[in-house]
Amino acid sequence: MTTTALPTITLPELLAQAGLQTRVDRKYLVPLSTLAAIPTADPGLRVLEIDGLTRHAYASRYEDTAGRESYLLAARGRPSRYKVRTRTYCDSGLEFLEVKTRTRRGETVKDRLALDIATRLEVRRFVPATIRERTGLEARIA
Repeated sequence: MTTTALPTITLPELLAQAGLQTRVDRKYLVPLSTLAAIPTADPGLRVLEIDGLTRHAYASRYEDTAGRESYLLAARGRPSRYKVRTRTYCDSGLEFLEVKTRTRRGETVKDRLALDIATRLEVRRFVPATIRERTGLEARIA
């Protein structure tokens, strides 16, 4: 199955409905034979379409402390944890510094800083301030 049979949604429509900055993430591995049933199971399912494209390339670079705190918090299943990454959307060239935190209630919260307009000072302060505010942890990203 491909996504061509599914209805599409534009980025402005998607952001108007749900910015997805706070959410509960669930990921599943399913056999290919199950994919055909998904549109029936979830009639609200849409495929993101930007400038006529439904496949979108992005590159991510993850950052961590010298002691690998972010990795170890996730590996040990800590309720409060974080990930820091730079994400570049290849089609548009947009680049963001993102801090994803996990709350004790299991919600994932993503805070983003657009790197094309941020000052160096904003970039330096963004990560530790966001981690501290969301988790109470003091992180020093390497």
